[in-house]
Amino acid sequence: MTLPSSPPTASLRSIRAGERGWFAFAIQTALIQTGHEIEADGAYGPLTTAAALAFQASNQLFADGICGPVTQAKLVDRIATKVESGRPGLALGLLRGVCQLEASGLISVVNWTVPGGVDCGCVQRRVQGPLFDLELLRAAFDTRAQLVLTAANWETRRNRYLSMAWAKDNRERAGRAAALAHNWPAGAEAIATNGIVNSPDVALTWVPRDAQGRSLVRFPDGVRVETRQEWAEFYAMGGSHGEGLVSRYVTDWR
Repeated sequence: MTLPSSPPTASLRSIRAGERGWFAFAIQTALIQTGHEIEADGAYGPLTTAAALAFQASNQLFADGICGPVTQAKLVDRIATKVESGRPGLALGLLRGVCQLEASGLISVVNWTVPGGVDCGCVQRRVQGPLFDLELLRAAFDTRAQLVLTAANWETRRNRYLSMAWAKDNRERAGRAAALAHNWPAGAEAIATNGIVNSPDVALTWVPRDAQGRSLVRFPDGVRVETRQEWAEFYAMGGSHGEGLVSRYVTDWR
């Protein structure tokens, strides 16, 4: 089939037989990358269902041929493990953390809340539009391609941050700042240089809030994330309220 010229307007937690379009393409691509010989044509038919059943059975998951949150998270985990094994300089566990925080471990995710484009797939890669470039959409919904790009970007930034004042020659500091850069490049640059973001006490402008204006984002200990510096700690840097959420699975900053 011909894939749509625009991504879906809403996310689906479960992709199943009959689904057509970018989410079906993303699932098919992930199944291919975990060893299943099917075509990524964007139509979730019998062959895709059979591949999903085989993947579920081989990974001790409930085998129903539906790629819900658990199956999608396992697909991401298997592909992330392969990418990590091929990049000996990459912090172990980082890719899994990025996928969990940015897309809840799902492949079938889109976010239209920022004007001028849409964030797609397992790491919420931004694609400008409309009009949308079909090849960029293909790449955004290609789990392995996005994890390879995320890893390469992290390595490049980490290596540069190792020469900057606060992170100089400290692989964990440089690695945490490079992880933050996936979400907030300017904040990461400030931390790598000074150990703190610019205007650290200024309230966040990009988080959802309740009727009283309080942030709905919370640290693992339940404390609300209200300021710019707290966002950096919440995302990757860690601090008094617990580990950064993209760095929670890292076992080795290498």
